[in-house]
Amino acid sequence: TLNISTIDKFNSKLVRSFSYELGLPHQFNLEINNEPYLIEAIDRLLQQIGEDGKISEAFLDLVNYNLENDEKVSINKTLYSRAKKYINDAHYSELKKNNQYDWETYESLKKQLRTQIEQSKTKRLQLANDALELIKQNGLEEKHFAGKSNGIANFFKKYIETVQQNKDFPFPTTSEEKKLEAYRKGASPDGKPFESIVENLVEPLIKIRSEMISEYISQVKYEKILKELLPFKFNKEIQDLLHIIESENDLVLLSKFNVLINENLKDEPSNFIYEKIGTKFQHFFIDEFQDTSQMQWDNLLPLRDNSIHTENNTFTIVGDPKQSIYSFRGGDSEIMMNILHQKENV
Repeated sequence: TLNISTIDKFNSKLVRSFSYELGLPHQFNLEINNEPYLIEAIDRLLQQIGEDGKISEAFLDLVNYNLENDEKVSINKTLYSRAKKYINDAHYSELKKNNQYDWETYESLKKQLRTQIEQSKTKRLQLANDALELIKQNGLEEKHFAGKSNGIANFFKKYIETVQQNKDFPFPTTSEEKKLEAYRKGASPDGKPFESIVENLVEPLIKIRSEMISEYISQVKYEKILKELLPFKFNKEIQDLLHIIESENDLVLLSKFNVLINENLKDEPSNFIYEKIGTKFQHFFIDEFQDTSQMQWDNLLPLRDNSIHTENNTFTIVGDPKQSIYSFRGGDSEIMMNILHQKENV
């Protein structure tokens, strides 16, 4: 029997065959589109604001913090974009490692990150003031350094102005290499009488500037992590609500099939799987393999192992790692590369 289908369609047949073992309605509806159900789950979560103390406090704190930092945030949009990403099986393994992420952990991490952000801001401002004080103590002004208004000395003055005006960090408009080269030219024509003093200060000032940039990069990292904390905390609540919605409507989202198989069926004997689906395949031919996810591959391994260890059976994969276009859905061309280079355990 020749059977041509996508991996998703094969998974659908497999899940339907094991619906009883998986605790699913026998005649469940397969839903490809996650969006309306994710939106409904998030709406139900937001409806708990004012009823659930922890949820209310977390959302209010998030809004106030963003207002204090002149940042706008759309809670619905943020929760939806993250939930859409988390429901993808590509993130399942990492999310599972954090299943103990509770309110206490959230509060602790939130406070720690906010403290680190403020400390980074304070340290950069202190470094800028220290640099200007060093210049002043040596009897120099910005005009004495090469580049004058674009020179190393004026960088610190510009930075303090950006803080006061709530503007972005003053990164150079040219490459960093060219900027450092320009700084190291030493004194400007106005600074020639102080050339030796200028030259002795350039490297210490570059070092201070480098430290400020490192602090800024750390702050950006802390801010990005902080923005993910609350959506990450609510991932479990959203998934629980999604499960309730699925049960109410006798449906299963297609995006959950790989996880269902991985958690419940991947260790089942291949003969048992064949018996349940009612068809035994002797030859597998998988095209566009470069777009297969790690979880999809893990789920196929029992059938692969049975096939290659059974006489007159074959298991063939076809693909081109250079044409992988579904990494956003978990497609991992590295799987195929490992097989080609015999790095994969068989």
